[in-house]
Amino acid sequence: MRVRRLSREQWAERAWSVAATYFHTPEWYEVWARWQGWTVFALEFGSDGWMPVAVRGRRAMSSPPGTYGGPVTYSTGRWERLWEAARRWARREGLTLQMLTIQRPPWPAQRWETYVAVLPPAAERIPREWRATHRNYWRRTYRGEMTVKALTVDNLDDYLALYTINYERWEEKRLRYDGAFFEMLLGLRGVNGLLAYQDGAVVAGIVAFAHPHSMFHWHALRHPDRKDALGAYRVHYEMMARAVALGIHRYDMLPAPLQRAEQIAFYKRGFGAVPASVWWTA
Repeated sequence: MRVRRLSREQWAERAWSVAATYFHTPEWYEVWARWQGWTVFALEFGSDGWMPVAVRGRRAMSSPPGTYGGPVTYSTGRWERLWEAARRWARREGLTLQMLTIQRPPWPAQRWETYVAVLPPAAERIPREWRATHRNYWRRTYRGEMTVKALTVDNLDDYLALYTINYERWEEKRLRYDGAFFEMLLGLRGVNGLLAYQDGAVVAGIVAFAHPHSMFHWHALRHPDRKDALGAYRVHYEMMARAVALGIHRYDMLPAPLQRAEQIAFYKRGFGAVPASVWWTA
């Protein structure tokens, strides 16, 4: 099977198709490369499909941490050939290859779950799909002086303050993104961010990535000392409404972290999201 490196234009054309996800796009990989010092490119495996790759040293990833991606097949019947071709390529290059993907691979892999809400055709119908408590919390955000603003470089410090206070309290320490990374993100195609304010203070924020078939909720944060403000319910609604306005009706909330997985899964289900399998391989 012929393996060739795609041009940046070819990569973008394939990545912004319905078959892929936001985490396959060159935009996402290029930000990652500038921030972490990886080399990024996309490979095509004959007529079976293609795969984005980030390489540093002897390690290759087709899903940077916090995302999923992996190979994209041109035909669902070619999954096994495509996965095996990707693994053979990595072995030939002397690389270890890691992936987190929606598609189940043809060999043993660790199973996780993402949570996906199917959005109705009209934004005003979105809360009808939620658990009653979520719906009531969302309604309460309209009774106070809560305002929602687009996340921009001008108010990025508010989001970073929210991110920092949450990070310091997380039991499971994840990869920590800095201001430079978020600033690069805000300049990308498809990136959407919102902040909720009450009494002049930021109480919640969200960053999501729009792709032709899904809105990928990447980060959603609330101020741990202002949970009573209920801003998280408001920013989720506003982002879902933005997705509907863009003609996107799949809201992917991504896998829950290993710590507090059951609690977070319950929270995500309250937005009408149902579990969908993802698979980790290395």
